[in-house]
Amino acid sequence: MTKSLFVDPKAVRGAEQPIRFPEIPVNVYQKTVKDELGNFTTEEFLHIYRDMCYIREFETMLNLIKTTSEYQGVSYTHPGPAHLGIGLHPLRQPEPSDRNRRGGTCRKDGLPTT
Repeated sequence: MTKSLFVDPKAVRGAEQPIRFPEIPVNVYQKTVKDELGNFTTEEFLHIYRDMCYIREFETMLNLIKTTSEYQGVSYTHPGPAHLGIGLHPLRQPEPSDRNRRGGTCRKDGLPTT
């Protein structure tokens, strides 16, 4: 793989043209489960329901970590978005407020996992 690759914008982009696409309908799905009975098997409905439960639990987990710093008895320090830890000098001793910025602490005893 080359370490540098020249890309000529004039050759790649060509003439300026807008991107066109059809309108995207929003909130138009109005069918009930009864309407969909012929389109899915019972097993497929159960998989859809399972996936919905996974998504809901994941969203709940993220919210609890942010609001209570804990999920199912496991404490976690959430200092904010990960990008706030970018630029920490690797030789600098971490402050207590730096936990989880790189590597994180996810154990009950508070010891680093990395």
